Amino acid sequence: MSQNRKHLRDGLSCPVCKRKAIEHKHSLTKVLVNGIYDFAIQYKSKSRIAIQLSSLGWTRTRWQNFTKLKYWGLIEQPEPKSGSWVLTEKGMLFVCGLTKISKAVWTWDDEVVEYEGEPLTLLEMWEDMPEYMNRLEFASIARPHLESMQSEMSL
Repeated sequence: MSQNRKHLRDGLSCPVCKRKAIEHKHSLTKVLVNGIYDFAIQYKSKSRIAIQLSSLGWTRTRWQNFTKLKYWGLIEQPEPKSGSWVLTEKGMLFVCGLTKISKAVWTWDDEVVEYEGEPLTLLEMWEDMPEYMNRLEFASIARPHLESMQSEMSL
């Protein structure tokens, strides 16, 4: 692989902070969907008040992965960095099979860049949904964030 292609694959780095401009693809997995289903049951039983994820008895890895559901608008934090989350109306509709969302989302800097795939209901996507994504799979599908590269190249 040429040096230029490798540089593009790895993304450009900020000349000041050295942060790479890489977009990450997050796919809905059965682990994430099981998490939102469990959360929905707890959320309903607690009269729909915000739930502190650490109070659910989940592993830290499980609740950190669970927070990725914010990219699809299925959950949200009423107060940033509080550790408490609520199920959105869209999240409840998704769990009940009454709304469609894309299977994957691309993010950069914790913001959604693009949704990927035809929107489907939970039941429509369940059979083809992976169980989970390991770190190597996650890293292997990263891509350069083009807006960052363009602005960096114009400097």
